[in-house]
Amino acid sequence: MLVTGCTLKDEEQIITEAWHSGETLPVEIGKKYPPAPIAMTIDKGYNVLIDLSHQCSFNFMWGLPDMLHQKGFRSVSSQASLGSVLDEKGVSRIRIPYDPERKIYPFAWYPNFRYNVIITFQNDPSAPVYTEQECLLLKDFVSEGGSLIILADPVKAEQVDNWSLNRLLKSFDASYTKDYQNYKNRRHIGLALSEQWIPWGNGE
Repeated sequence: MLVTGCTLKDEEQIITEAWHSGETLPVEIGKKYPPAPIAMTIDKGYNVLIDLSHQCSFNFMWGLPDMLHQKGFRSVSSQASLGSVLDEKGVSRIRIPYDPERKIYPFAWYPNFRYNVIITFQNDPSAPVYTEQECLLLKDFVSEGGSLIILADPVKAEQVDNWSLNRLLKSFDASYTKDYQNYKNRRHIGLALSEQWIPWGNGE
C-alpha cells in the first residue's frame, strides 16, 4: 500500500494566489499587514470617513481625500454600507501592503477603523437611499460626539419630497426645501432648520 502525504499551503502561497485571483484574505492574515500611515506634513488627529455608498463621485473618491490630507485630516473613502463600516466589531475589505516593493496589495478583511467625522453626499435623488437604520446609526454617531457633514447640490423641486437624503436631515430636525438660495454668489438648495440650530450664514 502506498501512502502519500500532503502539507497545508503556507501563508505566502495563500496570499500570492489571492493576489492573482482577487479573492479576499481572512482577517487573521489581514491584521498582520496593517495599512501604512497616511503621509501628511501635519496630523490633526482626526479620522474622516468619506461615504460613497449613497453616490460615488471621482472627485470625492480621489480629489477630496488628498485635499483633506493636505489640511492634516486622515481620510479614507468607502463604498461599503454605513452599517458595516460603523460596526465596531465588524471588518472592511481593504488592500493590505503585503509587498510594497513588488506592488503586491491583495484584498483582505481588516478590523473597522474608528472615525471622528463622516462626510456623506448625494446629488442624485435616484441614488441608493439612506435607510432608516442608517439614519439611526448616524444620529447615534453624532450623539456620541462624532461630527457629520452632509453635502448636496440643488435638485428639481418635484424631487425634494421623495429624496431619501431629506429623511436623514429630518433625523436632525432639518430638511431641504423646494426653494433655492444664493449664498456667496452660488446657488444652493434651501434648508429649513428648527430653532435649536444656529446657522453660520443665511442665503438670499
